[in-house]
Amino acid sequence: MAEHRTMQRGALLDAARTLLSEGGTEALTFPALAERTGLARSSVYEYFRSRAAVVEELCAVDFPVWAAEVESAMERVDTPEAKIEAYVRQQLALVGD
Repeated sequence: MAEHRTMQRGALLDAARTLLSEGGTEALTFPALAERTGLARSSVYEYFRSRAAVVEELCAVDFPVWAAEVESAMERVDTPEAKIEAYVRQQLALVGD
């Protein structure tokens, strides 16, 4: 049961990422999340109390990964100038994703 809930939560977060990338915050609605995941709208509320809670969860899950990718890019170069360039390029690449 816990594994099933974890999978559904992951599916909701994946759907939220897609909705945000396609239409921004206006597109991130509980009816849209329900439609994307095949869950009932009421089921979405079992996982998240609000749209803000979805965004908070995305930040908690995605930010450490994002930061590690930026840090890794910076570690692959030696000079301060190259580190700044790596930082900016990696941030832009992640935003583009």
